[in-house]
This record gives sequence, C-alpha cells and structure tokens, in this order.
Amino acid sequence: MSDRDLLLEQDERDVLKQTVGRARKKVSSFASGYSKFLFSTNLMPLAVGVILGGAITNMVNAFSSSVLMPPISLLIGDNNLVNQFVILRDPPVNTTAVFHTPQQAKDAGAIVMPYGVFLQAVINFFIVGLCLYVIVGLWSRYSEKFHAPAAPPATNTDPCPACLKPVDKEAYRCSNCTFWIKEYPVKPIKQ
Repeated sequence: MSDRDLLLEQDERDVLKQTVGRARKKVSSFASGYSKFLFSTNLMPLAVGVILGGAITNMVNAFSSSVLMPPISLLIGDNNLVNQFVILRDPPVNTTAVFHTPQQAKDAGAIVMPYGVFLQAVINFFIVGLCLYVIVGLWSRYSEKFHAPAAPPATNTDPCPACLKPVDKEAYRCSNCTFWIKEYPVKPIKQ
C-alpha cells in the first residue's frame, strides 16, 4: 500500500468516528427526551383514562344492546336495531328473496344503507357522554372535599368609589379605572 492509500484510510476513519459521535449524541438526546416524557408528563393519568374509557365503552355497549335496545326493538318492530337497512339498488339477479339483515342483502349483490348501525352508534355515543358526565361530576364533588378551602379575600381593601372593584386601603388610585381615591401627598422641596 502506498502512503496515499494509508492517508485515505485515515481520513475515512476520521469521518466514521465523527459520524458515530454525532449518532451517539442524537441517540443520547432522544433517550433523555423520551425519559423526560415518560416521567415528567402526565402519562400515567392518561393511560388510566384510556383504560377506563375502554372499560366504559364496553359497559355502555353491553347496557345498550341488552337493556336499552329490547324496548326500542319493540317500538320499531324488529328484534335488533342494527338490522335496520334500506336497499338502495336491488341485486343484479332477479330474486324475490326477503332480506332480514344488511349482510344477506350485500351477499346477494344489493347496495344497502344500514342506518341501524349508525343509530346504534349515536345511542352509544349519548350513553357514553352521560356516563362521563356523571363520573366527572362525582369526581369533582369528591375531590373538592379533600382540597384546602380557598383563602378568604384580603380585608385590607375598600371598594373604589367609581368602579366598585376592591382597592388596597393604602392606594392613591384605583388600579382598575385609575380613579383618584385620595390625594397624593406632596412633599415640599428643600432648598
């Protein structure tokens, strides 16, 4: 090998060392940012909220399908709201079959609009919203019991004669409307 080849190899090594050094810094920066994200943000409350949201959704779906939907099904005359659909275009094969589910109509080649699925989703949405409203209301009442009461307002204030906002008793002007409350003392200039 010539000296020139050794010199090129040395330059390539230097470039490789610099590249590896930059990569280490980036990985280290990423790792420190990720650890800050994990331990300094509200990740645990978020995870608990997502898990509880999934549990509430399952509970609401069960309530909706087993408790709420049977009376609604009596009103609409079908045993399942999800099976409500409209045939937009008949199947290409001339058939006189009666379809009881949207899937049966789709399998026959008809174009259907299964509006029952949408109505079921709307009902579930409102039930989930109601459940969350009740949970948040209970949580706020429960958490208020354990918080310290707010400090009483400072008694070192009087209402401003102009705007009636509280103003410190020692103030000369109202900080809200700049009304002069009392005269500013003028000290004589010594000569």
